[in-house]
Amino acid sequence: MQETITVKGMSCQHCVKAVSAILNEFAGVSEVAIDLTLGSVTFKAEVAIDLQSLGHKLDEAGYELV
Repeated sequence: MQETITVKGMSCQHCVKAVSAILNEFAGVSEVAIDLTLGSVTFKAEVAIDLQSLGHKLDEAGYELV
């Protein structure tokens, strides 16, 4: 399944790599695509992602799941 989320605080390629790495920590995540202008993160996941856990990991890294 494909999901799109919005993440605040991303502004550069370092942010893209950091957010991609966080998503890739979740089993079954692939094809992460990030649009810095919109703050959108689109990815494919084999199973549903726990958004509360994802939000916590993003928060620890200085980003905000909207």
